[in-house]
Amino acid sequence: MREIAARYPVTYRRVGEKIEALGFDLSVEPTPKEICRMMTAILAAMPPHVVPYGSMGDDRAWSEIDWADFIDDLYTDTWLPQALEADRAWRVKRGLIDR
Repeated sequence: MREIAARYPVTYRRVGEKIEALGFDLSVEPTPKEICRMMTAILAAMPPHVVPYGSMGDDRAWSEIDWADFIDDLYTDTWLPQALEADRAWRVKRGLIDR
């Protein structure tokens, strides 16, 4: 996000305002679940012309990047462990598996 802040300061500020308006507190360290939701909101709020990785030699605009792997990683790191644990608890409770 630093590169976006440096190259697009007005856009960065506006997206930040949108994120705050959605109820995210940007003054504290977010939980992993909040990070997942916040990044999804940022993906939706960022204008399509922004080039997020230009300094790394990637001149694709925001709208040209396939964010699917990024979203999968966020989901895997934040929601999947909780879902698997809930499923396991459900199976234990019904006697389908041992503790």
